[in-house]
Amino acid sequence: MKKRRQYIKTRDVSKKTSLVRKQEKLYKQTLKNTQKVNQRIRSLNRRYRKGTWAVKRLINRLDTNILSVWKNGRIELNKNLTQSQLIAINKATNQFLESKTSTKLGIKEVSSNIKESLKETLSDDIKELTNEEVDFMYDMLGDDNFSYFNKDREDTNFIGASELWIVIDEAINKGDDEDTFLNRMNVFVNVNDENIRNKAINIYNKYVV
Repeated sequence: MKKRRQYIKTRDVSKKTSLVRKQEKLYKQTLKNTQKVNQRIRSLNRRYRKGTWAVKRLINRLDTNILSVWKNGRIELNKNLTQSQLIAINKATNQFLESKTSTKLGIKEVSSNIKESLKETLSDDIKELTNEEVDFMYDMLGDDNFSYFNKDREDTNFIGASELWIVIDEAINKGDDEDTFLNRMNVFVNVNDENIRNKAINIYNKYVV
């Protein structure tokens, strides 16, 4: 009986030690990520004083009641973070580092590509696009709801990227409510279709409100 209790105690200690080691490894990886991210943000802030879309998205993910690790314009970790918190931070920082618009060169390339694709629709207005608007559009182009309407479809539920951008931009400037935005979209697609209506509402909630 004593041997069994000793075995259980030893096993529990071993399990705790393993968990501690995993926690320490995760912390070190997250710390390494945050150091890279902070360095990249400092570089971006020197060039883009109003911030970039990628940085703002990262801040929104980290400056929460659950995480609260965004302080004084940078990510600050502490040893009291739980494993789930570290995983969330690690995921957010990894996605930021992999984002094309988290580097000055990437922003320049994306800006050039987007402006080139909008030349026919926006004409000389493309010169007035801000870096934030370019980041905004880059984010939209990767959005499933946005890309659904931007595919060459056999039915009538198709709207080009540049036209959809103009619809969204006008809705923002006019302060559209949901119904007004849906009416704008209805010029191009059938918003009476439940699936299409839901996707249009998702776009409204994410990019207009």
